[in-house]
Amino acid sequence: RDVALLVHLTSSARRLHMTGCQFGAQAIANIMNAAARLDFTSDELNRDMAQATLLVRPEHFDTQAISVIMNSLSKAGECAPQVLTHLHRAISCMQPTDWTGQAVGITVNGLANLKYPEAGALRLMRDAAMTLSPTGVRALDPQALANIVNAFARPHVMELLDTQPLFDRMADIALELSPLKYSAQAAALTARAFAKPTVARAVGGRAELVIGKVAELSETFPAADWSPQAAAMMMLSVAEVPVPCSISTTRYLNQVLLGMTHYQLGPGAMRSIAMVCAAIEQLDVCDLALLRHLSHCIQRSPLSIMRPMWVRSISTCYVHFKEAQLDLP
Repeated sequence: RDVALLVHLTSSARRLHMTGCQFGAQAIANIMNAAARLDFTSDELNRDMAQATLLVRPEHFDTQAISVIMNSLSKAGECAPQVLTHLHRAISCMQPTDWTGQAVGITVNGLANLKYPEAGALRLMRDAAMTLSPTGVRALDPQALANIVNAFARPHVMELLDTQPLFDRMADIALELSPLKYSAQAAALTARAFAKPTVARAVGGRAELVIGKVAELSETFPAADWSPQAAAMMMLSVAEVPVPCSISTTRYLNQVLLGMTHYQLGPGAMRSIAMVCAAIEQLDVCDLALLRHLSHCIQRSPLSIMRPMWVRSISTCYVHFKEAQLDLP
């Protein structure tokens, strides 16, 4: 990324704001989104765009602008209370049917990250999500569905809102969605969302049905479709919420991981490797070839990146499989 160019562009945006130029909601969203996606931090820009947001009348926002601004504020990690209150007013101007699944998930996640204390905005978001369906003009895709479930499962949200109807609705939609709508990543995200203890308890046996559906489907995706993260999420999900195909899915994904290079399973994949270790230990699926392969990948990574939780998951896995202890990194 060109930092000098980013500084110049953000300075231009700030200068326009200070000279009285009024930005529209979409323009504010585009500026904030560009900075967030490029991991460019500017306290001055964030402050000016927050002030610009307050100048836009609530009824002049649309759901996309609200969700993008909320996501950018969430990534910044802080937001003036009056800006969140203003966005709440904007949300109140929307009809439930104005929202897409993606916009709902992003907005709720942002409200949760920023610890917005008013239940009203979350209630409106829940009502919007309840109007989504598996087919039709406002059909919900698997990835957006997983994002919605994850967002509403956040502790802050569950403290303020009755999420039971929402989880029930999302489980029903997940079971109705066509298998053709799933990718390997979407299947893994769906499994991980319904494996969350709070969600699994809320929907009961339907969690097993949803995870079983996407786990069976996962065995039909070619190895090239899988990332280390997606494979790890699916494996840990079928370990935490056992389904009839837990073992076969794990063995299939073991082979997928065995085919990945040291580069693919490098330092950036260490969390995924720890998740894989936790899954195969819990399911007691020993694959010596995979354990040796992962050991070599771990030893190629710098010790400075390791987290205590990852070290614990990896080491207890190798201790569990005694025949692999010679390869313990």
